[in-house]
Amino acid sequence: MPPVTAVRDALPRTALLRHDRRGHRPHFDWLVEWSPAGLLARTGIPTVRLPRRLDLLPASTVIDAAPIADHRALYLDLAGPRDLDGDRGRVTPRRRGEVLDAGLSGTTATLLVQWLASPRGTAPSWSVIEIDASDAPWRRAVVRARGLGSPGREVRLGVPSP
Repeated sequence: MPPVTAVRDALPRTALLRHDRRGHRPHFDWLVEWSPAGLLARTGIPTVRLPRRLDLLPASTVIDAAPIADHRALYLDLAGPRDLDGDRGRVTPRRRGEVLDAGLSGTTATLLVQWLASPRGTAPSWSVIEIDASDAPWRRAVVRARGLGSPGREVRLGVPSP
């Protein structure tokens, strides 16, 4: 798989935001600063809508992931809740992280994400996540592996070695 393509000099960032809007079910927006080099010309941060927090899901969990409009980079570093213009509700940052490794095989993007400790006391953890990047209107996210702390050298894109 190709190496991570950084958008800036540091590792690509990722963030999970809880989005609350009157009259709608709460959901999570997952922003990922990474996209395969040359595959997509983006003006913002690729974002998908998730029904649950990706960072807390156990391995082998499959959830819907709906692509939505790219978000501005400021949402990757949001420190607290933010009311959105135009009656679009409020977003609250829940978790930030870094993409340690990523690759693309066919229409499947695989990311190794290091989730950072949160101000609410959530310990650092990591996830190997696959995203279906096909043209289907609804895509899916699969958490292939998950662990606490930092991933060891044995963790590669796919399943960790026993």
